[in-house]
Amino acid sequence: PVGSNRRMSFGVHGVFGYHGLPPTRSVLMYLLASTAPPLGNPRMLELLDAAWDWTSGPAPSGWRRTGTLADEEGRILPVYAAPASEGGGPPHGRVFLAREAVPCADADAALAVLRDPAWTPAVATVDPPSSGPLPPRFGDRAAIRPTWGRDALAADVAAESPVLLIFSETWYPAWKGFVDGARVRILRADLALRAIPVPAGSHTVRMLYDSCLFKLGLWLSCAAVVLLILALPV
Repeated sequence: PVGSNRRMSFGVHGVFGYHGLPPTRSVLMYLLASTAPPLGNPRMLELLDAAWDWTSGPAPSGWRRTGTLADEEGRILPVYAAPASEGGGPPHGRVFLAREAVPCADADAALAVLRDPAWTPAVATVDPPSSGPLPPRFGDRAAIRPTWGRDALAADVAAESPVLLIFSETWYPAWKGFVDGARVRILRADLALRAIPVPAGSHTVRMLYDSCLFKLGLWLSCAAVVLLILALPV
Protein backbone atom coordinates (compact mmCIF):
# COMPACT_ATOMS: atom_id res chain seq x y z
CA PRO A 1 0.00 0.00 0.00
CA VAL A 2 1.01 3.59 -0.67
CA GLY A 3 1.08 6.57 1.67
CA SER A 4 -0.81 6.72 4.91
CA ASN A 5 -2.84 3.50 5.11
CA ARG A 6 -2.78 2.76 8.81
CA ARG A 7 -2.28 -0.42 10.82
CA MET A 8 -5.25 -1.43 12.94
CA SER A 9 -4.71 -2.57 16.50
CA PHE A 10 -5.54 -6.17 15.48
CA GLY A 11 -6.33 -6.35 11.83
CA VAL A 12 -5.86 -4.62 8.54
CA HIS A 13 -2.49 -3.41 7.30
CA GLY A 14 -3.37 -1.53 4.15
CA VAL A 15 -6.33 -2.57 2.04
CA PHE A 16 -6.12 -6.34 2.27
CA GLY A 17 -3.60 -7.59 4.85
CA TYR A 18 -6.00 -9.04 7.42
CA HIS A 19 -4.41 -10.99 10.26
CA GLY A 20 -6.15 -13.26 12.74
CA LEU A 21 -8.98 -14.06 10.32
CA PRO A 22 -10.00 -17.40 8.84
CA PRO A 23 -8.35 -17.31 5.39
CA THR A 24 -11.67 -17.75 3.58
CA ARG A 25 -13.15 -14.55 5.01
CA SER A 26 -9.91 -12.65 4.50
CA VAL A 27 -9.81 -13.64 0.83
CA LEU A 28 -13.51 -12.90 0.37
CA MET A 29 -13.16 -9.39 1.77
CA TYR A 30 -10.16 -8.65 -0.45
CA LEU A 31 -11.86 -10.03 -3.56
CA LEU A 32 -15.04 -8.07 -2.90
CA ALA A 33 -13.12 -4.82 -2.53
CA SER A 34 -10.89 -5.36 -5.57
CA THR A 35 -13.29 -6.94 -8.08
CA ALA A 36 -15.75 -5.19 -10.34
CA PRO A 37 -19.49 -6.03 -10.16
CA PRO A 38 -21.29 -8.39 -10.28
CA LEU A 39 -18.74 -10.58 -8.43
CA GLY A 40 -17.36 -7.75 -6.31
CA ASN A 41 -18.22 -4.34 -4.95
CA PRO A 42 -15.44 -1.72 -4.77
CA ARG A 43 -17.48 0.22 -2.19
CA MET A 44 -16.15 -2.34 0.31
CA LEU A 45 -13.00 -0.21 0.30
CA GLU A 46 -14.94 2.36 2.32
CA LEU A 47 -15.13 -0.09 5.23
CA LEU A 48 -11.41 -0.70 5.42
CA ASP A 49 -10.25 2.75 6.54
CA ALA A 50 -7.83 2.85 3.62
CA ALA A 51 -6.58 6.18 2.31
CA TRP A 52 -5.06 4.76 -0.90
CA ASP A 53 -5.64 1.92 -3.37
CA TRP A 54 -4.22 0.75 -6.66
CA THR A 55 -6.00 -1.55 -9.09
CA SER A 56 -5.93 -2.85 -12.64
CA GLY A 57 -9.74 -2.80 -12.66
CA PRO A 58 -12.23 0.09 -12.60
CA ALA A 59 -11.51 3.06 -10.37
CA PRO A 60 -13.21 2.88 -6.95
CA SER A 61 -16.34 5.04 -7.00
CA GLY A 62 -15.50 8.63 -6.05
CA TRP A 63 -11.76 7.97 -5.59
CA ARG A 64 -9.32 10.39 -7.25
CA ARG A 65 -6.36 9.23 -9.35
CA THR A 66 -3.11 10.58 -7.94
CA GLY A 67 -0.34 8.74 -9.78
CA THR A 68 0.96 5.30 -10.80
CA LEU A 69 2.75 2.38 -9.18
CA ALA A 70 4.63 -0.66 -10.54
CA ASP A 71 3.38 -3.96 -9.12
CA GLU A 72 5.45 -7.12 -8.52
CA GLU A 73 5.06 -8.15 -12.17
CA GLY A 74 6.22 -4.78 -13.46
CA ARG A 75 2.77 -3.62 -14.55
CA ILE A 76 2.07 0.09 -14.15
CA LEU A 77 -1.14 0.54 -12.15
CA PRO A 78 -3.03 3.74 -11.31
CA VAL A 79 -3.10 4.86 -7.67
CA TYR A 80 -6.27 6.38 -6.21
CA ALA A 81 -6.89 8.44 -3.07
CA ALA A 82 -10.03 8.12 -0.93
CA PRO A 83 -12.69 10.81 -1.51
CA ALA A 84 -12.25 12.59 1.81
CA SER A 85 -8.47 12.56 1.75
CA GLU A 86 -5.60 14.55 0.35
CA GLY A 87 -3.38 11.62 1.16
CA GLY A 88 -5.19 11.43 4.49
CA GLY A 89 -8.43 10.29 6.06
CA PRO A 90 -10.91 7.87 4.48
CA PRO A 91 -14.58 8.80 4.01
CA HIS A 92 -15.97 6.87 6.97
CA GLY A 93 -13.14 6.56 9.46
CA ARG A 94 -12.46 3.74 11.87
CA VAL A 95 -15.83 4.01 13.66
CA PHE A 96 -19.06 4.82 11.85
CA LEU A 97 -22.80 4.15 12.02
CA ALA A 98 -24.97 1.70 10.08
CA ARG A 99 -28.64 2.56 9.74
CA GLU A 100 -29.71 -1.01 9.03
CA ALA A 101 -28.58 -4.48 10.14
CA VAL A 102 -29.22 -7.51 7.93
CA PRO A 103 -28.82 -10.82 9.85
CA CYS A 104 -26.93 -13.36 7.71
CA ALA A 105 -26.61 -16.98 8.72
CA ASP A 106 -23.34 -17.53 6.83
CA ALA A 107 -20.78 -15.91 4.55
CA ASP A 108 -22.76 -16.76 1.40
CA ALA A 109 -25.78 -14.83 2.67
CA ALA A 110 -23.56 -11.86 3.54
CA LEU A 111 -21.95 -11.97 0.10
CA ALA A 112 -25.34 -11.77 -1.59
CA VAL A 113 -26.06 -8.51 0.28
CA LEU A 114 -22.60 -6.98 -0.17
CA ARG A 115 -22.49 -7.70 -3.92
CA ASP A 116 -25.73 -5.82 -4.53
CA PRO A 117 -24.87 -2.67 -6.54
CA ALA A 118 -27.31 -0.72 -4.34
CA TRP A 119 -25.43 -1.69 -1.15
CA THR A 120 -23.84 1.08 0.92
CA PRO A 121 -21.83 0.98 4.18
CA ALA A 122 -24.99 2.22 5.93
CA VAL A 123 -26.32 -1.36 5.57
CA ALA A 124 -24.38 -3.86 7.70
CA THR A 125 -24.53 -7.62 7.39
CA VAL A 126 -24.26 -9.19 10.85
CA ASP A 127 -24.20 -12.65 12.36
CA PRO A 128 -27.62 -13.36 13.91
CA PRO A 129 -27.44 -12.17 17.56
CA SER A 130 -28.13 -14.79 20.20
CA SER A 131 -29.95 -12.29 22.44
CA GLY A 132 -32.89 -11.77 20.06
CA PRO A 133 -33.57 -9.87 16.83
CA LEU A 134 -32.04 -6.47 16.21
CA PRO A 135 -34.20 -3.41 15.49
CA PRO A 136 -34.92 -3.03 11.76
CA ARG A 137 -33.54 0.51 11.75
CA PHE A 138 -30.96 2.44 13.77
CA GLY A 139 -30.24 6.13 14.19
CA ASP A 140 -27.81 7.80 11.80
CA ARG A 141 -26.55 10.57 14.08
CA ALA A 142 -24.28 10.31 17.11
CA ALA A 143 -21.33 12.04 18.69
CA ILE A 144 -18.52 9.47 18.79
CA ARG A 145 -15.14 9.95 20.47
CA PRO A 146 -12.98 6.84 19.97
CA THR A 147 -9.66 6.04 21.63
CA TRP A 148 -7.29 3.24 20.62
CA GLY A 149 -4.77 1.14 22.49
CA ARG A 150 -2.74 -1.92 21.60
CA ASP A 151 -5.05 -4.45 23.29
CA ALA A 152 -8.08 -2.26 23.99
CA LEU A 153 -10.23 0.37 22.39
CA ALA A 154 -13.07 2.55 23.64
CA ALA A 155 -15.64 5.01 22.32
CA ASP A 156 -17.78 7.55 24.13
CA VAL A 157 -21.12 7.67 22.31
CA ALA A 158 -23.99 10.15 22.67
CA ALA A 159 -27.10 9.55 20.54
CA GLU A 160 -30.78 10.46 20.68
CA SER A 161 -31.82 7.02 19.37
CA PRO A 162 -30.29 3.52 19.39
CA VAL A 163 -27.31 3.25 17.02
CA LEU A 164 -25.25 0.45 15.53
CA LEU A 165 -21.52 1.16 15.81
CA ILE A 166 -19.32 -0.40 13.11
CA PHE A 167 -15.63 -0.62 13.96
CA SER A 168 -13.20 -0.91 11.04
CA GLU A 169 -11.32 -3.50 13.07
CA THR A 170 -10.99 -7.24 12.59
CA TRP A 171 -13.59 -9.41 14.31
CA TYR A 172 -11.91 -12.08 16.41
CA PRO A 173 -13.41 -14.25 19.19
CA ALA A 174 -10.84 -13.16 21.78
CA TRP A 175 -12.17 -9.58 21.78
CA LYS A 176 -14.67 -8.90 24.59
CA GLY A 177 -17.22 -6.08 24.36
CA PHE A 178 -18.69 -3.90 27.11
CA VAL A 179 -21.25 -1.08 27.22
CA ASP A 180 -21.06 0.93 30.45
CA GLY A 181 -19.19 -1.99 32.02
CA ALA A 182 -21.84 -4.62 31.13
CA ARG A 183 -20.65 -7.45 28.90
CA VAL A 184 -22.16 -7.47 25.40
CA ARG A 185 -21.58 -9.62 22.34
CA ILE A 186 -19.47 -8.17 19.53
CA LEU A 187 -21.29 -8.95 16.30
CA ARG A 188 -19.35 -9.87 13.18
CA ALA A 189 -20.31 -7.31 10.54
CA ASP A 190 -19.71 -7.21 6.78
CA LEU A 191 -17.83 -10.54 6.82
CA ALA A 192 -14.96 -9.51 9.09
CA LEU A 193 -15.53 -6.26 11.00
CA ARG A 194 -17.04 -5.58 14.45
CA ALA A 195 -20.42 -4.15 15.39
CA ILE A 196 -22.01 -3.26 18.73
CA PRO A 197 -25.59 -1.98 19.18
CA VAL A 198 -25.71 0.97 21.61
CA PRO A 199 -28.90 2.28 23.29
CA ALA A 200 -29.97 5.90 23.12
CA GLY A 201 -28.24 8.27 25.51
CA SER A 202 -24.62 8.70 26.58
CA HIS A 203 -22.61 5.49 26.89
CA THR A 204 -19.05 4.19 26.95
CA VAL A 205 -18.21 1.24 24.69
CA ARG A 206 -15.06 -0.75 25.40
CA MET A 207 -13.35 -3.72 23.77
CA LEU A 208 -10.59 -5.73 25.41
CA TYR A 209 -8.41 -8.41 23.86
CA ASP A 210 -8.51 -11.40 26.23
CA SER A 211 -7.30 -14.63 24.65
CA CYS A 212 -7.34 -17.81 26.75
CA LEU A 213 -5.08 -19.53 24.22
CA PHE A 214 -2.56 -16.69 24.47
CA LYS A 215 -2.56 -16.94 28.28
CA LEU A 216 -2.17 -20.72 28.13
CA GLY A 217 0.73 -20.39 25.70
CA LEU A 218 2.36 -17.78 27.93
CA TRP A 219 2.12 -20.00 31.02
CA LEU A 220 3.44 -23.03 29.12
CA SER A 221 6.35 -20.98 27.81
CA CYS A 222 7.17 -19.76 31.33
CA ALA A 223 6.96 -23.31 32.67
CA ALA A 224 9.26 -24.53 29.92
CA VAL A 225 11.83 -21.83 30.77
CA VAL A 226 11.71 -22.76 34.47
CA LEU A 227 12.16 -26.49 33.67
CA LEU A 228 15.07 -25.65 31.37
CA ILE A 229 16.77 -23.63 34.11
CA LEU A 230 16.24 -26.44 36.65
CA ALA A 231 17.71 -28.95 34.22
CA LEU A 232 20.95 -27.01 33.74
CA PRO A 233 23.97 -28.54 35.47
CA VAL A 234 25.04 -26.73 38.63
